[in-house]
Amino acid sequence: MKLNDDDLKFRVERSFDRLEQEEYTPGKIFKEEYSWPGDWEGRTILALVSLEKATGRKAKYLDEIMNILPSKLNKKGYFGNIEPAELFDEQQVSGNSWFLRGLCEYYEAYGDAKVYQYIETIVENLLLPIKGFYELYPLDRGGIAKEGEAIGQPQDVILGNWKPSSDTGCAFIMLDGATHAYKITKNKALGELIYEMISKFMTIDLLELSLQTHATLSATRGILRYYEITGNKAMFENAEKVYSIYREEGMTENYANYNWFTRPTWTEPCAIIDSYILAYSLWVNTGKISYLYDAQNIFYNAMGYAQRPNGGFGCDSCVGAENEFISTGKGIFEAFWCCTMRGGEGMREAVESSYYADGDVVKLTFYHNYETEVELASGKISFSQITNYPIDGNVKVNIIEAPFKTSSIMFFIPECAKNVSLLYNGSSEKIEIIDGFVVISKIFKANDIVELVFDITLNSQITINHNSIKGYHTIRHGMIILGIDNPKEEVMVDLNKLEYRGAGQYKAGDFLLTPINDVIYMTEEMARKNNKQVLFKVIL
Repeated sequence: MKLNDDDLKFRVERSFDRLEQEEYTPGKIFKEEYSWPGDWEGRTILALVSLEKATGRKAKYLDEIMNILPSKLNKKGYFGNIEPAELFDEQQVSGNSWFLRGLCEYYEAYGDAKVYQYIETIVENLLLPIKGFYELYPLDRGGIAKEGEAIGQPQDVILGNWKPSSDTGCAFIMLDGATHAYKITKNKALGELIYEMISKFMTIDLLELSLQTHATLSATRGILRYYEITGNKAMFENAEKVYSIYREEGMTENYANYNWFTRPTWTEPCAIIDSYILAYSLWVNTGKISYLYDAQNIFYNAMGYAQRPNGGFGCDSCVGAENEFISTGKGIFEAFWCCTMRGGEGMREAVESSYYADGDVVKLTFYHNYETEVELASGKISFSQITNYPIDGNVKVNIIEAPFKTSSIMFFIPECAKNVSLLYNGSSEKIEIIDGFVVISKIFKANDIVELVFDITLNSQITINHNSIKGYHTIRHGMIILGIDNPKEEVMVDLNKLEYRGAGQYKAGDFLLTPINDVIYMTEEMARKNNKQVLFKVIL
């Protein structure tokens, strides 16, 4: 897939550029005396492999990092101390999950036999010894206070067989790494451990323990991957159940996250990326359009606001939990030690979720400017897409090559769209919106043009988290949430008097409502001071 100039390409390239700066060079990423062993290293490898896959661009330092890697591992082939038998450091387990994810992505991309051996070694020496002890993970936290900083801290206590973290539940992040390794190795004992991990995780009262939402969502992605590997429907039901709890209890009004359940202290883009991947994957597995709506809203409004002018990602205030404002000023302007790296994976996912192929159907799920080639059941179809979505409702697909058989293109229809029409080589097609899509089936040929046209509407929605302040709405241009930058006091908006000024912007008296995903286009000084009113009392 070749990205052409638009917002997505700009964000992907900024992310890649940031991940080739000093903090992510071979001399910097390998950490000594680090309380999250494997975390920084693994997230960096994962991000660089992801961005190579998304862009076709070669990462400057990835080869050197992989060459140095063996010399930085302990004698058992993973990061950190070798703990006494039957004692497990949950931050070490969590950090090495990201190392495992990075290795799995690298192996799937490049088929390196040495990397496969690294994966097997981690499974044998770090994971399988925990078998039988995840069921003993301490849910009674022994009086550990519900508190923590932006980087979780190991607690000066041992609970049973575990050395706990202030990021309660982070040991279950390993469900992401373990299931990815299981997908590759098919290790039977690892599959049994994963089942044990999931069984224990599903007994946790997420709200009572104030589980970290990042850990929760990473675990849930692992549960969903385990379902995709095994077909165990109970696992899918588990994934849907946890996501539902997260959406009601842990999601902010711009579709970001509370860092911990019941503790809306700040957002964390690591969890935002998790939620994006999870929502899209749930749509793939169910076809329920609500999940794809969530994925769109997360991408434009949560990831969009969290990405900084340098391409990295930072933590923001939890809009709706305390007041009607979202702010970058939580003292974590860029979480370069974790969120910036996960942003690299998020950008890859944004590219890869632009469409989904199924049999002889291409489902266009996000609209960006690109050219691509897709293998269908009946052969290859290649096309380009030109659009100004989400600002305007227009999508043009130019067919470059197609199989000489009937195939179908399905176009996602945003819930805000009005006056939808579909044109085939300039002629109107009869349309019907089914499960959020319109479909056109033809024997396509080179130079065919299919155009989707719809009106983007101004709309407002009541707060989505039932814990948010009551009586407030978000105001949206289509999918994009609008905000007012740095007002001196709360602004009330009369929706009937808004005047459209183009580019998704509306004049509201003396104020201008603009898309909230514009932080990346600000100067760093402006971005650091940004404080947007995002929730409004409105006159309908």
